[in-house]
Amino acid sequence: MRFNNSTAIAMCCLAALFCRGGSLDPKTESLIDQLPQTAQIGFGYSAQFSGVQFLPVTNVYEVGTLVLGSQPPQRSEVLKSIVERGALAVFSLLRHLDDARETKIPPISGMMWMSFADEYDFNHRTRKASPSGVNRDTFPVSRPSSHIITVGDLCFVALGQIVNRSFNATRYQPSGGVVVSSPTYSKRLCTVVRADYRNLTQGRHRELLIQDFENPDSEQRLDGACVRLGFYYPEALEPLALKQLAVPTYDIFKINDFVRDALYREPSQQRRKVMFNEFIRSNGPAFSDGIELQLFEDLDSEEADEQHRVSPPLKEKYDARALLIQLYKFDTSVSSTDKPYVATWNSAELARFIRAIGDYRSFKVDRAIHDIFSKITDDDYLAVSCMNRLMGKGYDGEIRRFCQRRIPQSKYEADELRGVLSRANSKHFR
Repeated sequence: MRFNNSTAIAMCCLAALFCRGGSLDPKTESLIDQLPQTAQIGFGYSAQFSGVQFLPVTNVYEVGTLVLGSQPPQRSEVLKSIVERGALAVFSLLRHLDDARETKIPPISGMMWMSFADEYDFNHRTRKASPSGVNRDTFPVSRPSSHIITVGDLCFVALGQIVNRSFNATRYQPSGGVVVSSPTYSKRLCTVVRADYRNLTQGRHRELLIQDFENPDSEQRLDGACVRLGFYYPEALEPLALKQLAVPTYDIFKINDFVRDALYREPSQQRRKVMFNEFIRSNGPAFSDGIELQLFEDLDSEEADEQHRVSPPLKEKYDARALLIQLYKFDTSVSSTDKPYVATWNSAELARFIRAIGDYRSFKVDRAIHDIFSKITDDDYLAVSCMNRLMGKGYDGEIRRFCQRRIPQSKYEADELRGVLSRANSKHFR
């Protein structure tokens, strides 16, 4: 067999890649070769919306921001098939990050501005040092006025879906902007991604998802890890889910009323402290975490008002900074960026976590969710998540009774409750 120079160079490149510990997946390579035919925008490659998605599970997506009247995201069956392959696809995706083949998606540009920021998502709790050279705040002096989505961009998006990272080649940013983070355009970004995932085996992939679950830096990270463990490594999910379902919750509405109507209005520091201690004693330690997060959210608004970034200025002024200093012993220089991650959560986060568990089969998980449901009195949002999970598993009588009791009283979830009741009454679930 004869080889020309191009063949020899290509084989040397492949040999170098294999030496770094990975192997090409023929099925993924075949799917990647179909990506140039992509003609519709989707999550991670659009100028009209932002959000998160896990393609293999139909109902797992969340829209962040979008332009009114924009074209809705389309599900790419090719990308879905790539993401389904999980860790097996990673080495091929890394190989194609700088694949400059253009897709059929029309060139993307911002309505008012474009930024080439090389955004690179990572877990801030499991990785203390930020990756060097990415997540830049500055605008390049010379930059394109549009960007064509490439095969490498789509590989970047697919990789993020596999490893539980929000890797967006392009995304909409209010107001009227587009943020481009293309490993095809940016050698810097491409290098960082390859360095982080070049040795990703199935075992290491499983381990990283468990780390994200046990030490998340956001609700999105936790739910994303839950969804992916349930899909890729279901045997690992049950003990983690059971532990998480037992985490204490707090009521954000009760906290908001207490902070706004009581704490802020009390001028005496001594009396504030007494009120705070009594509230925590009556409601439980988790409510202390909820108050802390509420104060940090208010501090963020406070800072924006102080820096004249709010128009018109806030009418009602809250001194969240003073309460954080007094009640939580923060330094006088405390800012909204000091907000901690807390282990407890509010009931809405619990509801979304139950949805993230999805169709994962586990009798123990079902029983734990039923225990939660049996204690609900008027939290219809949480109840709907529980009932959707428990439907057809021996709890339909309880589900019907709850819906019949709450539908006349529910302010926001009446339609959802009617839908649950209709399904519970259907022949399929009798």
